[in-house]
Amino acid sequence: MSVDLFERYRDALRRGHVAAARGELADAATAYREAIALAPDRPVAHTGLGSVHLRTGDPRAALAEFDLALARAPRDETGLAGRAEALGGLRRRVDAAETLDRLASVLEAADRLPDALAAAQRGLALAEGKGRRRQVDRLTQRLAPPPVVPPEPAAELEPEAAETEPPPVAEAVTEPAPEPEPEPAVAAVIQAALVDVAPVEPEPAEPEIDAVERMGDAENAFDRGDRDLALHEALVAARAFQRQGLLSASIDACYLALAIAPDDAALHLVLVSLYLERGWRGRAAEKLLLLGRLAELDADDETRLRLCAVVAAEFPGNPQLAALCA
Repeated sequence: MSVDLFERYRDALRRGHVAAARGELADAATAYREAIALAPDRPVAHTGLGSVHLRTGDPRAALAEFDLALARAPRDETGLAGRAEALGGLRRRVDAAETLDRLASVLEAADRLPDALAAAQRGLALAEGKGRRRQVDRLTQRLAPPPVVPPEPAAELEPEAAETEPPPVAEAVTEPAPEPEPEPAVAAVIQAALVDVAPVEPEPAEPEIDAVERMGDAENAFDRGDRDLALHEALVAARAFQRQGLLSASIDACYLALAIAPDDAALHLVLVSLYLERGWRGRAAEKLLLLGRLAELDADDETRLRLCAVVAAEFPGNPQLAALCA
C-alpha cells in the first residue's frame, strides 16, 4: 500500500470512528465503506461497520462484516466478540457460544485469564456443554489464589540456666558538647522544612460556577466563530452541571462541544462519566472503545492511560475494552 493510499484509508477510518462516537451512524457506515474500498484486506473497517450494523439493529449485516474481518484476522478479539453478539441477536445461541469459546481461547493464550473466563462463562450461559464447562472450571482453577500454607510451629527450646547480668556500671555524667552552628545553606534548608510543616490557613473556597451563564457564553462564542473559547466554556458548563446533579443539562453541553471538536479526548471522557452516572453502561463502553481506536490512530498515549484507568475501574471483565490496554 502506497503512503498516499494509506493516509486516505486512515482518514476514512478516523472519520468513521468520529461519526460513530457522535452517533451519526449513517455517516460512520459511509466512511467505513470508503476505508474498506481503499484497503479491503484490513479487518478494522469491517469490524467498525459491523458494530454500526449492531447499533442499527441489523445483526445479519453485522455478522457478514465480522465474518469478513475474521477471514482476514481469525484471532481478532473485536471481530470474535462482535460475531458472538450478532449471532446472539439472530437467536443462534450455540453458534454464539462456539464463537465465545474461540474468543476465550485467544484471550487465554494472551495470558488474560480474567477476560478469558468472562468470555467462557458467557458461552456457557448461552449453551451448556461438557467441554465448555471444563473450560470454565480450568480457567477458574487457574485464577484461584494458591492455598495458604500455615507456618510450622516454632521448635520448643530447652530451658537454659538463667544468666545473671552484671550490675550496671555508673557512667560519668558529662555536659554535651555544644552543637556547631549549621552552615548557611543547611540553615536555609531547615528553615524551609519548618515553614513547610507549619499550619497553613485554609484557602478560600472557589466561587461556584454559574453553569447556565457559562453555557450561554459557549453558545455566543460558537455563533461568533470562536471555536476554541466555545469548546472551553462548554466543557466548563458540562462539568459544573454534572457537579450539581443536572446530568441532562451536562450532556447537552457536551453535545454542543461535540459539534466543535468531535475528537476531543477530554470531552469523550466527560461523556463516559455522565453515561456511567445515568446507568448507561453500554453507551459508556461503546464510547471507550471508539476513544481507544482514536487514541491508537493518533498514537495518543496520555488518552490511552486515562481510558485504561476507567476500564480498570468500571469494566474489568470486558474483553474488548481490556484489549485496548493490553
